[in-house]
Amino acid sequence: HRRSQENCPRSYRTLGIMGTKRAGSALIVDGDNNLLVLRRGETHPYAAFEADLPGGFIDDAETHRDGVAREISEETGLKISSDDLEEVSSILHRDFYRMHQIEHSFFTYRFKERPAITLSWEHDEYQWLPISEVRGLEGPVQREIKRIISSGFFDTF
Repeated sequence: HRRSQENCPRSYRTLGIMGTKRAGSALIVDGDNNLLVLRRGETHPYAAFEADLPGGFIDDAETHRDGVAREISEETGLKISSDDLEEVSSILHRDFYRMHQIEHSFFTYRFKERPAITLSWEHDEYQWLPISEVRGLEGPVQREIKRIISSGFFDTF
């Protein structure tokens, strides 16, 4: 599924030079055990055209859970209550430019039926991949996603 590049902002929020930032990602699964995977568009400020999950940086006044619910809504149009997100993991890693330490939490949510997706300016495609087919993930965040999947968590989810 593709989205046009209209309504893309000209600039993106700049992060500070050093320190710890908070981020979160959601592993969203449909009733057939397919994982929602987004693709970063050419307008994405980091790693354009790479696979991504809904999520992003958490605002100072937000909890990880509230921030991830907001990011899900912004990036996919899905409305999920933060109370319905289940936290399954948290890691520390460095950002793309190795300027920040990132405290990154991972949450899960399962839809009984596949929902309609409305992509934001950050992403240009999405697909529902069978969990068994999620491969080739690199980097600390992607390795953690693969670890969560391979742990069998979704077998009982």
